[in-house]
Amino acid sequence: MKSRAAFVEKVFATAFRIVVVTRPVDAIIGE
Repeated sequence: MKSRAAFVEKVFATAFRIVVVTRPVDAIIGE
């Protein structure tokens, strides 16, 4: 359970980082 929670947290953090990095780039490309 503990390792699974840590894995989910790591995946969530990684996904959040990707979104934060991609959103400005997407906006620049879109406009």
